[in-house]
Amino acid sequence: MSSPVVKSRPFDSADEAAVDALLCILPTSIREKHEYGGYIFQIGTPRPKFYYTIPLVRSSEPTGGTLPPPRPPPGAKLIATMHTHPFDEDWYGEEGVLSTIVKPPRFSPDLDVPGRRQFEEAWHQFSTSTGPIDMYVVDIHREVSVLEGKRGPRGSERERMVRSGSDLTSI
Repeated sequence: MSSPVVKSRPFDSADEAAVDALLCILPTSIREKHEYGGYIFQIGTPRPKFYYTIPLVRSSEPTGGTLPPPRPPPGAKLIATMHTHPFDEDWYGEEGVLSTIVKPPRFSPDLDVPGRRQFEEAWHQFSTSTGPIDMYVVDIHREVSVLEGKRGPRGSERERMVRSGSDLTSI
C-alpha cells in the first residue's frame, strides 16, 4: 500500500508553487550536493489551486537521475515536474565582472541513468491523460526557469524565466 500524497498549501499558479518549493529545498540540495525534485498538481474548478508534493525527494543520482513516479492525489491533474541544480556551472568572460557571466544551457538532454526506463514507463501512465507538462528548475543563484511542454509531444518546448537570481555577487 502506497503512502498518501502530502500536499503543500494552495497557490494561485504553478509558478508560485514551484518557486516556493524549490527555494525551500535549495539550501539542503546545495549542502548535500544532490538534486532534489517533486511534482506540481492542479486541483479544483472553476478556480483551480496548485500544490506541490511534500517532501521533495533526492534524485537517484547527484546530478540528475530519476524521481519516484508521480502519484497524483484523487481529482488532481499533474501540471509539472521540478528539480534543483545545486552545482555552479556558470563562468565569467572576464573574471569577476558580473556583466560578462555566461550561464550554460539551463535545460540539457535527459541522461541515460539507472532507473530512467522504469521511470519513463511509469510516467506514461499519467502523461497520456494529462498531455504535455512543464519542468521547473532552480539554480544556485535562486533563479527559477521553466521549460514549458517538457513532457509530451516534442517541438512545443519553450523556456521562460520565472524568477531571476536575487544576488549574483556571491558567485
